[in-house]
Amino acid sequence: MVHALAFVPPMKPAEPAVTDAAWASNPIDRFILARIEKEGLQPSPAADRTTLIRRLYLDLIGLPPSPEELAQAQRDTRDGWYEALVEKLLASPHYGERWARHWMDAAQYADSDGFEKDKPRFVWAWRDWVINAFNENKAYDQFVIEQIAGDMLPKATQDQMVATGFLRNSMINEEGGIDPEQFRMEAQFNRMDIIGRAVLGLTVQCAQCHTHKYDPLTHTEYYQMMSFLNNEYEACITVLSAEERKERDEILKQAREVEDRIKTDLPDWRERMVAWEAEARALPQPKWESIALEFDDTTAGGQKCISQGDNSYLAQGYAPTQFQPKMWGKTALTKITAVRLELLPDSNLPRGGPGRSIFGTAALSEFEMRIAPEGTPIADWDKWTNVEVASAIADVNAPERPR
Repeated sequence: MVHALAFVPPMKPAEPAVTDAAWASNPIDRFILARIEKEGLQPSPAADRTTLIRRLYLDLIGLPPSPEELAQAQRDTRDGWYEALVEKLLASPHYGERWARHWMDAAQYADSDGFEKDKPRFVWAWRDWVINAFNENKAYDQFVIEQIAGDMLPKATQDQMVATGFLRNSMINEEGGIDPEQFRMEAQFNRMDIIGRAVLGLTVQCAQCHTHKYDPLTHTEYYQMMSFLNNEYEACITVLSAEERKERDEILKQAREVEDRIKTDLPDWRERMVAWEAEARALPQPKWESIALEFDDTTAGGQKCISQGDNSYLAQGYAPTQFQPKMWGKTALTKITAVRLELLPDSNLPRGGPGRSIFGTAALSEFEMRIAPEGTPIADWDKWTNVEVASAIADVNAPERPR
């Protein structure tokens, strides 16, 4: 029977006997000294204070001491000067910056998407969360819980939701012509790999294809575990700074005050609302017909439009900044007086959409419509009759912003 060392319960060994017991200042030193003596060697002389100070700075915060800090530590004549310096450096914000890097490496943190486009990604909020967690000495169990399921905790805070960025460090492929579902699944496999190595201390890739002979994770268990990751949306959330949260809270407070004042001035506001809704429903409404569309892939800029089953389509894959997509559909209507293009929110879009920019917005500069008798091939698009648009309106028209 084969046993992997990773699954052997740790046992506290007895301290080895050594010749120069006075040299050892702690139990670990005794193990080091025992091996040195076994090899017939002598320990190196103790490092001078300047060397110790520099080593301590580089080890704990990753930065050398400034001349002033070095001089201050050298002047400290207390017996516990070394321990005091350790505590000082552990309290430094640079401590988290230094040691969080190891966790970020395990989580495959990066500031760009990877693959061919390698666009910048904005995950600095998760990076800062990890740094702060180290500086706050957050308990490891809570550290892991918040990163894997922070958004599912009761009354989850923004920081706890940001923590789940741990699961969003996978590479993202937005090259034109890809299959979005393929690379969504590639990201799921990568997340399983990260959880296995970083949290479980176990490589789990083998179980993706088959049950491994020795690893204690079966093929079935692998996909049972992955199902917890595979039932969530793929978009990013909005993260507000402290100033933005304060401004948002103030706006909401003012809105509540206005609502409370209206309710006080109009005690029958509920009846008024019901009557207004009934009146609005009684007004004549235009009859809209949604159309099932087909898309010309040669004009889609690499973007894929995935049918949602109700004549709406989710744009995925490559997100072009400028393109002229061509789409067409059939209708039995004999008189068309208006066309409506709806942009709908979706949790798979950045910040819930409805657009695909990093802010969840989109821009439309022109809308062209042509008609042709049924059966006219799309290849003869230039022969279709152009429809002149008398007027156009938009529910939202955001101000222009520099690229």
